[in-house]
Amino acid sequence: MSPAFTSPKGRKCHPSPPSPSPQGAGAVTAARLALGKQMYLAGIDDGKTYESIATLTRAFLAPGLDLDRQTKLQAERERLFLQLADAALQYDAPLPGAEREYDRVRALAGDSALDFSPRA
Repeated sequence: MSPAFTSPKGRKCHPSPPSPSPQGAGAVTAARLALGKQMYLAGIDDGKTYESIATLTRAFLAPGLDLDRQTKLQAERERLFLQLADAALQYDAPLPGAEREYDRVRALAGDSALDFSPRA
């Protein structure tokens, strides 16, 4: 069962199967990352990921952080941005403040068999 997803305006989101395209996986990942970042900036949350990103962001900005720790925190933030984007991509719903990024991912994904469901 997929997690509940709400937009900031509380709109109901309806499941929509992802479209498939075997090419451009790197471009799709970059677009998903941009979507997750924009969703975060717009305050769009899946109910759990936003606060985790905020916590990592605060840790990342802490003074005196060594390069190895920065790299690990950045990788975890990016994983969470992708998780946030994938939560939205499971549904065909408006994302106020991130519509352009959402449309970009959908356009790049095309008819590919991309799976935006949560990872175990």
